[in-house]
Amino acid sequence: MKAAEVLAREVLAGARTQDAVASELEARFSWLRDETSEQSPEAVGGKEIAGAGRDFGLEWNDVLVFGERRTGVAPAIRPSAYGLIADADGRLAVVSTAQGVFLPGGGLESGESPEDAVCREAVEECGIVVTLGEWTCRAIQLVYSETEAAYFQKLSTFMNGAIGGTMVAESEAGHELRWVEAASAVELLTHESHRWAVEQWSREEEGV
Repeated sequence: MKAAEVLAREVLAGARTQDAVASELEARFSWLRDETSEQSPEAVGGKEIAGAGRDFGLEWNDVLVFGERRTGVAPAIRPSAYGLIADADGRLAVVSTAQGVFLPGGGLESGESPEDAVCREAVEECGIVVTLGEWTCRAIQLVYSETEAAYFQKLSTFMNGAIGGTMVAESEAGHELRWVEAASAVELLTHESHRWAVEQWSREEEGV
């Protein structure tokens, strides 16, 4: 069983509190803050993380880190998941908000799997039911949220999928669903990690 699933099960069973799990996650990833503190944002964004290959668990040892590092500010860890959801014409779903353009998805709720998070967010943000595939990739995004006034280290899981049903509802207020070609998505998406994920997905689709 994966370490993340173990932690989630322990919370649900009452063996651990959410605060205890949050403290453990913070401890496991403290190395990322320590070893990138002397690097410039340009050195962090899009490069392999310092200390890659160490056994820190949770499948985040050898991923890329994107975004700007804020000196002297410890980011809050936020496990997140996003879908590369294609329609019948091969276009990808993106969500336009006041904060930018993103792949459908977001932060995981307590005890939620990345797959469940993507399906939930697709309904909430886009009003669509999705069927997920088996392809996945991971990246870390450092980002400051203006709406939450907080600095986050998003442990982002990306997965492929397709429309699995009819529209079930209108999208959330302030969220506009758009269907765009992959090349356009790379130009539109706000987060570097989302653009990178689209490029990886495109290579997979093309069999490169």
